[in-house]
Amino acid sequence: MQHVKSRSSDVTDVAFIGTEGRPRPSPAAREHLGLEHFALFRGYLERLPLERLADQYLETGLDLRRARTTLRWIREQLVTAARRERDYTGARVLGIAPEVLIGSPLMSGDAASASSIPTLEAFAEAYDPYECFTQKELLALFQEAHPEARSDRRQVRNDRLRARQLRALARLQQLLAVKPQVHHHVRGWFHQAIAGRLETVGILTLLDLIAFIRTHGPSWHARVHRLGPVAATRLQRWLDAHEGSLGQGVPAHALVPRRAAGLDVQRLLRPQLGGIAPLEFLSVPMGLDGQDGHNRLIGSTCRLMVAHDLGAVQAWLATLHPIGGNTWRSYRSHAERFLNWAWFERGKALSDVDVQDGAAYREFLASPAPHWIASRHLPRYSATWRPFASALAPASIRLSMTVLQRLFNWLMAVQYLRYNPWLLIAKPKPGHRHRGANRGRSLSQGDWGLLKDYLDRLDPADPIAQRRQFVLRFAYATGMRLSELARARVGDLSCENLDGLGMRWRLVVTGKGEHTRVVELAKTLVQMLQRYLAQRGMGDVVDHIDPDVPLIGRLGMDAQRHPHQPLSPNGLANMLRQTLAEAASVYETDNPGAAHQIRQATPHWLRHTFGTHAVARGAALDVVKDQMGHASLATTSQYLHPERRKRAEDMDKAFGEHL
Repeated sequence: MQHVKSRSSDVTDVAFIGTEGRPRPSPAAREHLGLEHFALFRGYLERLPLERLADQYLETGLDLRRARTTLRWIREQLVTAARRERDYTGARVLGIAPEVLIGSPLMSGDAASASSIPTLEAFAEAYDPYECFTQKELLALFQEAHPEARSDRRQVRNDRLRARQLRALARLQQLLAVKPQVHHHVRGWFHQAIAGRLETVGILTLLDLIAFIRTHGPSWHARVHRLGPVAATRLQRWLDAHEGSLGQGVPAHALVPRRAAGLDVQRLLRPQLGGIAPLEFLSVPMGLDGQDGHNRLIGSTCRLMVAHDLGAVQAWLATLHPIGGNTWRSYRSHAERFLNWAWFERGKALSDVDVQDGAAYREFLASPAPHWIASRHLPRYSATWRPFASALAPASIRLSMTVLQRLFNWLMAVQYLRYNPWLLIAKPKPGHRHRGANRGRSLSQGDWGLLKDYLDRLDPADPIAQRRQFVLRFAYATGMRLSELARARVGDLSCENLDGLGMRWRLVVTGKGEHTRVVELAKTLVQMLQRYLAQRGMGDVVDHIDPDVPLIGRLGMDAQRHPHQPLSPNGLANMLRQTLAEAASVYETDNPGAAHQIRQATPHWLRHTFGTHAVARGAALDVVKDQMGHASLATTSQYLHPERRKRAEDMDKAFGEHL
């Protein structure tokens, strides 16, 4: 008879991946096997390309190193589980490397060839009907007559092993596959490198991850160190795929860019909580609408057709111009702070507020309770938004009281209120501030020299470096505010031929309070501007460049798609902060004092640095005032102070040898 091995012996003739003994710890370090892990391993057994499987099933994407560690972890989990279930054969077949089972299932031609090979019994009947040969001799004759039989049998065995692998995998999937739950730790599902980064910002569970994305919107990954947009998109897709088992997911409107999200979309993003909220999300508490307020001027003389105090405040804001400007946002902030406080701290309608309430609010501003404070970077639609980022300084309290006084004056003018309690409340006295107060918030000329050296070392062919080199020098040499820099366009430039000076360029700037001024540009600054525009492919400044092109442009495809869209003030501020921080790190070892000063500098310091350096180098005070857009010469005078070096030398002479 033909010698045939039992099926259980199939696994003894093939090579195994190292699963014997103690399993090697895998860097993937996950806890749960999900359906995507079984799908990935099934594709691996079928010898599909690993990069294709990783791209489809893993949050680490095309990172093949991490894909291999995850694959090893899956195999270890499966083999261990099979042994735990006493399925030792399943454990053995799942440890077989798929590349060992070479060849594909028999094609039709191969099947026909295989069917033409007789069995050993049929061969014996034909060649040895009288049983003259031993079984060993008969087997040798059979192999000599049909040498292809050995490879065909190996192919059949390999096909059988592949089928047993898939059956074992299917059995284990029924036993082990876990559906994600919101309370599961992120380390249970994601590669340890990604989970570790999520943990640094407080994301411990899948629910934390969903809430974090909802709170911070489409750029949430920017708040997680070394988590890029590609990995973030994969995590979002993973959450979408498991929304059914999680019971919730990330709604599409949560991923709409904040600036593109209208108020209707923002309302969807904010839970209906009531209580402290931004003005546009406030709900009037029952009994506090102000209709019966003791300060209301009831009757036909009221010029304001609104149903409650909230509507009155919104009507006042609508009269300010420009809506959405810096002044408008500041006034809105002060109004919504007071309205929230009156309702949820004082339990009064705005129309019921009296002098005692105003005095209490003044004290509250100096020390708001912790539940009134949150990060200023939270979007307004966040449920954790709060009106304050910290207690207010005396100058800020004075400003708040001034804004509220104007609000109440307006409400009196439209005959909505009878009197203005803020006229009777003393404002905090402004703290003493010497003329050179802003000197501490500016860079010394030595610090600026170091910053220039750092800029000169940047790669001149790199568009990011080109923009940094131009923006820092332009901000320093003009003293413009961030919002003014972001708003500046080529069409704001003009030139004039001045006697003895030649062609001189200037920039028309719309600044604070929508006041327009002219900023004169130094010759070397114009040359830098021409070079920067040429680097962006815009040509020379004297050419016919599109007047709507922003002076400070966006980069890459974003610039090509939106050539007229400037870099936002926030984006500009972030770029300047990053540049200052990187420059500080360069000088950390050789010049730690200067590095500390540069590191603590803010983008607004460049404006103060302009004023300080211009006055120190002999620029007339009225020229600096007009250049910076100050309303009063007294404001510019803060940059006029004795040179500190001279004072230090005099003190050494007077007391250096007498102590």
